[in-house]
Amino acid sequence: MHIKKYLSNIYLKYLISLFFFIIYSLRFILDTPNIALAGDEPIKWIIANDLANFTFDNFGIEKFSLFHELRWGTWIPSFILLKIFGPNLLIYYISNYLFHLIGILILSLIIIRKFNAVYLIFFYSLIFIDTQIYEFSSQLLPTPYLIFSLSLFFFYLLNYLDAKNINKIKINRYILLLIIFFLYGIKITNLIFLIPLAYFFYKKEGTNPLIVSLLIGIFFYFLETYLINLIGNSSDLKYGRIYALITSHSDNLNWYINYYSKFFLSGIFLRFYQNLDLQLSLIYFFSFLIIIYFVSEKRKKDNTIKILLSICIVYFIMLIFSVKKINPIIIPIHVFENRYFTSINIFCYVLIIYFLNYIKFRITKKNFLLSTIFVLLFISNPLNLFWEKFTKTKQQNLAEQLNKYDKITDDILLADCIKSHTQPRVKWLPLILARNKQERNFFESFRHNKIEEIDGFKIRKIKNQNCKNTMNIDEYFSE
Repeated sequence: MHIKKYLSNIYLKYLISLFFFIIYSLRFILDTPNIALAGDEPIKWIIANDLANFTFDNFGIEKFSLFHELRWGTWIPSFILLKIFGPNLLIYYISNYLFHLIGILILSLIIIRKFNAVYLIFFYSLIFIDTQIYEFSSQLLPTPYLIFSLSLFFFYLLNYLDAKNINKIKINRYILLLIIFFLYGIKITNLIFLIPLAYFFYKKEGTNPLIVSLLIGIFFYFLETYLINLIGNSSDLKYGRIYALITSHSDNLNWYINYYSKFFLSGIFLRFYQNLDLQLSLIYFFSFLIIIYFVSEKRKKDNTIKILLSICIVYFIMLIFSVKKINPIIIPIHVFENRYFTSINIFCYVLIIYFLNYIKFRITKKNFLLSTIFVLLFISNPLNLFWEKFTKTKQQNLAEQLNKYDKITDDILLADCIKSHTQPRVKWLPLILARNKQERNFFESFRHNKIEEIDGFKIRKIKNQNCKNTMNIDEYFSE
């Protein structure tokens, strides 16, 4: 009894949280990831940079960038920090990782309130060894901002449902509407979270808040449309963001044919293991079982598990039935990528912790074997991945990474051409390196005229090349 009381001590849980955040921050400072060279991250960075410096002439430079421009929920944090501090790669790292960290902090406050120190440690341990969360939350992707906004959604929805005072109920309701709008800004399909929110509004207050919320949502949509039209360059924007995003996608029938040439039900079931890491499939599998358990549970449920179930179920539905285009229906085959699932990992961890606490799971002599199997299933594979990365990858601290990219920038300015055997998306890197408008203009011309991509046996020659001084960018990423 004394141990149980000790583990529930609020100061102990705050001390554990402080220790974790120090370690987690030091990990990022001492082992800073490379900047991703895919298309999403650099485009969103340049959008934020352009707006922060009010240089709209290059806004929408890429033929498909409307898709990224309209997802303002992802790049607006970078825009705010860039506006305050100016173009700096340190801001790139901070604007992503900071919001991810705040999201974890918000969930930690809920766990501190609901569970003892053992579950808190278990929660932090799962996050720490989850290499996917760490990798994608350090890049300018939806992942860190989804973790942040869904954590806020969880926190304020819990406050809303637990509130007795009418003023607190209204304040939390309005905050939730702002959070939903931010979620919608990250990705339109996040509007699906309106379904559980509308249900909770109705159960808590009746019909009136639904009507008020609808009117506020319409106002937000018109306001967003007006602001986007100030900076946009597409005629479709006059009808609003939803219409623009639906109509701006190409049909890309190759994906459509490829998808339906496979087993039809792959869209529903196989997405949760096809091309996903083993530990993620295990997490989702256990989460599905827990969801089924609680949905079929006849006992009265508290607000915490109601919200957890709504978040996890809605997110899974969004992934399973997501489409790229409505007419005709195009299924995005790339939804199988780990980064699309990673945002839900943390909430699955909380769901699992709630379940273990709910059934009063204990590592005793009677269930020692079951406990051992459970723990090994959940930590062995991610722990191996974490250890492999730690031992086989050359770590670079934050200062070393920033110096490396400064050197790359200076060397590109002096080079006639650059080439790469290992960085197939090397053309994107110059977009994110620019420290001022002059360098941005130079890199924009450089990457279209002076970059030789070598991807396997494919060599793409850029016209008008005069490569007397060629820079091999692979040397900067060698381990």
